[in-house]
Amino acid sequence: MHIHLFTKHGRNTSSVLLNCLKTLKQSETFISTMSDLTAPKPTTDGDDAVQEPVLSKRAQRKQKRLVAKERRKEMKKLTKGLTNNKQNPGFDKNLFDAAEYYFENGLRKVYPYYFTFSSFCKQRWNGTTVLDIFTKDFHGTETEEYIDAIESGRVTVNGKPVSIDYKVKNHDFLEHTLHRHENPVSGSPLKIIHDDKDVVVINKPPSIPCHPCGRYRFNSIAFILGKEYGYPNLRNIYRLDRLTSGVLILAKTPEKTRQLEDEIFGKHVQKEYVCRVVGEFPQEEITCDQPLDLISHKISMMRVKSPGKPSKTVFQRLSYNGKSSVVRCLPYTGRTHQIRVHLQFLGYPIINDPLYNSPAFGPNRGKGGEFWKSDTEITDEIQNLHSVGLWYNGENPLYHKRLKEIKESQDSKVSEEKTDGTDCDVRCTDSETNTEIESSESGTRKDSIYSDTEIDSLEPKEKKAKIDHTETEDKISKVTLSEKSSGSELKSESDLNEDKILCCNSESLDNDREMACTVTKDDAQKTIVYQTFDESKWLPNEHCSSCKRNYIDPGPKDLVMYLHALSYKGSDWGYSTELPEWAKENWVDDTSQ
Repeated sequence: MHIHLFTKHGRNTSSVLLNCLKTLKQSETFISTMSDLTAPKPTTDGDDAVQEPVLSKRAQRKQKRLVAKERRKEMKKLTKGLTNNKQNPGFDKNLFDAAEYYFENGLRKVYPYYFTFSSFCKQRWNGTTVLDIFTKDFHGTETEEYIDAIESGRVTVNGKPVSIDYKVKNHDFLEHTLHRHENPVSGSPLKIIHDDKDVVVINKPPSIPCHPCGRYRFNSIAFILGKEYGYPNLRNIYRLDRLTSGVLILAKTPEKTRQLEDEIFGKHVQKEYVCRVVGEFPQEEITCDQPLDLISHKISMMRVKSPGKPSKTVFQRLSYNGKSSVVRCLPYTGRTHQIRVHLQFLGYPIINDPLYNSPAFGPNRGKGGEFWKSDTEITDEIQNLHSVGLWYNGENPLYHKRLKEIKESQDSKVSEEKTDGTDCDVRCTDSETNTEIESSESGTRKDSIYSDTEIDSLEPKEKKAKIDHTETEDKISKVTLSEKSSGSELKSESDLNEDKILCCNSESLDNDREMACTVTKDDAQKTIVYQTFDESKWLPNEHCSSCKRNYIDPGPKDLVMYLHALSYKGSDWGYSTELPEWAKENWVDDTSQ
């Protein structure tokens, strides 16, 4: 028999019991206690046998959910995230030494490095095989590479290798360790519009994502500002699409973050964008309030669809040059790709929008929400049009050369140790350390067995030894500050425009450096030297397919979309930029190359 306990209001008291159990100090004790409660109770044989009271099935389900919640808390303690530090959430400065930038063909690039992606099982993954999760939810890597990563143990679930047909369950913890190659982005310096104790506001260049995502981590605004400009622990108030440029506000304190987020979510911020669209946009003001819905998690693609999330954008034409129109956009809601999808629906997509002006939508490009194919067929075709296979040409000529050089270097060190037997213990220790820095033949380094957050918190010494970029910047910064105080010509750079940034040619620099930028921060100037490619710092891994590929650099037309956040204005603040070149009335398209 089941005994139900009720309060005077008629509610089951199991919820009260659960709240009491939450107060137990030790999670192990808690879990074992809950397990005892949910386990079948023993009974005695005989005529006088009495079954012990048990909770109802509903109460037991609640208890199991609570047990799972506590287990997740314990797992998070073991795999601490980047933002678990309440005093300094965001991306800590200790993360920034894990990789290094170089500049080539006007692009900002990152030397390959080891990294571990980690995630708890999402609800949509429950019951899905590990291989299906990678092939269906992530793009940019071929199926064979995912199979190899799973079978070789570089993909783990709850810290253990699994087979490709393992089906993940709720609360599973997935990790994927790889030799990471980031996509190049524009090499343009970040222009700082405003900087105070609470926020830093920049004119975001196109092609750079706001925060780490996909194939971008160090090539993101948060990391560039932290690593090169000295702004750690920044918080994104809102996001701009990777190809969108314009006003981007990042907060420095939790208090300012909450204030600005409340203003934006409460629709107390006036946002103004400009874009260049196909054809002659109508002269009268047009309001589009069509609802939006997600049609692809894989490429975050939206469409006008009912029922969907309420959305509203007001459009006003600014100019027309005979082929295309510059349009002012006032979004009253902040849905993903809202401006782009509403313009597509109206029949005036942004000229170079790679998603919503794609031929995959048919001859009318999705005007009026009419698609000539299914959502799945359209997203698959768009993915094929932007397949990673289109971005490499043959084998990287450096791959075998660098593997050979690294192996010869290692063999030379081993030979020297065998020749000179004195102080062998010391030499062996040094050799092991250097091997960890320079060897690329091992699929996983010493630090790659940890999650990415554990790597960052441990801050291995070999990473510090490998990176000398920060030390170089510190030296340059000291020189610049001393020259400023001595009254040299750098002192006049305090009269820079409000962007607070200056780019100079390489005439006064070493021959192996392309350019430098002098940044004013906290009334002090810092010179950032942009280094060119150094072959000795490119460390390949023989198990990494990206190392073997000769990637093609994106051209100017691949780095920009004609959508710009012109201004953001709140109750007592406002930030804006000048119109970009492509938004001027007599602009002529010169990105055909």
